[in-house]
Amino acid sequence: MNFISIMNIKLHKYLLSVGLMGLFTYVAYVLYKLMFELNDMGNAIQLSSFVIQSGMLFFMLLGYRFANKNTKVAFLLNTEKKSLFKLHLSSILLFLSIGVFFVFSVIGFTSVYYYKIYSTNHFYSESALFLINQWLLPFLIMGLIGYLVGLNSNSKFAYAVLILIWTLMSPTNQDFIFHLLANTKLLEGNSLLRNLNIGISEPSKLYHPFLGTELYWTKKGLFLFFLLGLNFLSILTCARQGLRKLNLSFFIMSLVVYSLIPVTSTTSLNSELLIEDFKSDIQYYSQERVSSDKSLFDYKIDNYDITIKNYEDFVVDLNMDISDVKQNQVAFTLYRGFKISEINILKGSTVKKATFTQDGDHTLVIIPQKLMGKSITLNVKYIGSSTFSNPLSNKHVYLPSDFAWIPSNRSDNTHFVFSNLYLNNSFHLKHKTPFRLTYEGVNKPDFINLDSIRDSYYEGVTSGVTLISGEIDHRISNGKYDVYFPISWFNYEREIDNYLNEFEKTLSAYNRILNTSYTMPETIILLPSLALNDTFMFTKTNSDKEHLIVQIDPNQLTQSRPLNTNIPYQIDAAFGNNTFYDKPEKFAQWILFNSLLGSNLSGQLDDHSSSIVFKKFQQTLASPYVSSKYKETFNTISQYNNNRLSEDFLLKWKQLLSDDIEDDWNQLEELIKSNDMGDM
Repeated sequence: MNFISIMNIKLHKYLLSVGLMGLFTYVAYVLYKLMFELNDMGNAIQLSSFVIQSGMLFFMLLGYRFANKNTKVAFLLNTEKKSLFKLHLSSILLFLSIGVFFVFSVIGFTSVYYYKIYSTNHFYSESALFLINQWLLPFLIMGLIGYLVGLNSNSKFAYAVLILIWTLMSPTNQDFIFHLLANTKLLEGNSLLRNLNIGISEPSKLYHPFLGTELYWTKKGLFLFFLLGLNFLSILTCARQGLRKLNLSFFIMSLVVYSLIPVTSTTSLNSELLIEDFKSDIQYYSQERVSSDKSLFDYKIDNYDITIKNYEDFVVDLNMDISDVKQNQVAFTLYRGFKISEINILKGSTVKKATFTQDGDHTLVIIPQKLMGKSITLNVKYIGSSTFSNPLSNKHVYLPSDFAWIPSNRSDNTHFVFSNLYLNNSFHLKHKTPFRLTYEGVNKPDFINLDSIRDSYYEGVTSGVTLISGEIDHRISNGKYDVYFPISWFNYEREIDNYLNEFEKTLSAYNRILNTSYTMPETIILLPSLALNDTFMFTKTNSDKEHLIVQIDPNQLTQSRPLNTNIPYQIDAAFGNNTFYDKPEKFAQWILFNSLLGSNLSGQLDDHSSSIVFKKFQQTLASPYVSSKYKETFNTISQYNNNRLSEDFLLKWKQLLSDDIEDDWNQLEELIKSNDMGDM
């Protein structure tokens, strides 16, 4: 068998040397540009579709050439059947071994590099699994396809057929075909082509540090074993012309069947469904709505007992003890995407199925007359659904404490629309409340802001529950903060430490200006942008005494500003912005305030500084939502882009934004008149 392997290598030495050297060179270039120059570990593997494309072509041609040469040699030497089987088997093992050697060489190199940067990182395992799934399996599959065609066909058109198969099954070629089909209105073929793809499903899609890579094991693995079996069958029957045609027919049928099987990745997030839900939410929150009867929310929530089962669906079974019920019906708020299946009223050992109506974010529950004024338990069963901002699957969960994923007696809408995006209102509970939570699922949560009492059971008293599970790790930063961050950010240890130091300094300045006494929590959670884009990433911060969540983007590939630029503009959203926004006009004034507060905190007054550019960007976002009546006020305050506003002015402005008076713009006009703006 060693002799056969040596013979194959000699016969194909030019193809092997040129092909492997070309692949290694191309991989080295991609890794150098993304991993070394841009310091972007995630996209160094994610944006490798052209490497996959090239490797698939190389191994397909290698497999075909091996089979074709072996068939001719066997014919000339009149090789006996047993020796023929050994010849083909050793050839298949040889090119499979070459594929394994190539991919594991890259895995070994990257793992050593990761270890050198940060020895305890966990990204090496994700990277290795990606390279096996998205590189090795496609290479082996295409090699087996090439060998299969070479065994069963000596036609001059074999190369054309192979190129067609490669085109249909490789990732980057499919992008071109998708656009071609879209232009010709043949959209029905898109799903079939998507299912045929054995590489990265969306070649231009950037790596998502929280969700990680998309892996497809079952479908690829089964197809690989099928091709192995069909190759062995072909080896046994390749001497008979009729059976060779039958083998090719089986192969073509297998491609058709493969194209009919939908792709299911390990992330379990359906992008098309997310887009449809996003459109539905935009439409819903854009409409003017009659305010709910606030008296229906006037009751006390004494505690929560929550059981979550996160397997195929995110299923919540929640008991909410309430008291001071003054009417025969109560209402609570829950994000509209979370569909309630059942509500029961519990009193002692009595269980009564409740009549309820879920209308958008608000659910109305009928309470029996005899239970009015008594303490009762509402048992609410519902299923969560994923959004771009709050991904939800059996492996990835982002449910911060200010998101309305738990029923509450706040009467506001959970979201509002601004600049064609919908943003969430802060839904922390009015009072700290006891929580008990049991979690079952594929993975354990990476973070819950409750105390772990025993395995899968948590307790605590808080204003909301944060539940996070994703591709994240944690470590101690600056000797005092327990920092959670995506595993692909392990190479940003120094930048993260500096970022937190800067955040702490900015918070001190914020406290001085606004006469507050906020402190940095011991637990800091740093996440990438969890939205369609990062336009409002500076607002995606929230905090309580237990933890602070901040969305940042340290990767230079998608970074448009230095990492610390956003800090002065994130502080108020994190610590001081608990206002509910029922109209975008109200949020526009907060953005205007935040832009000027942030520039004061940054201390950068140069017109071309990154901070001032970001400040003007926020004012551009706010401008369309300022009515003509208040445009002069808006222009007056905006003209101080290169001047510091007085701290007393900012304090009074913040106070008027936080009061219960709705007339914020008139109040701002009076504030401007009462201050000498020229001296600011």
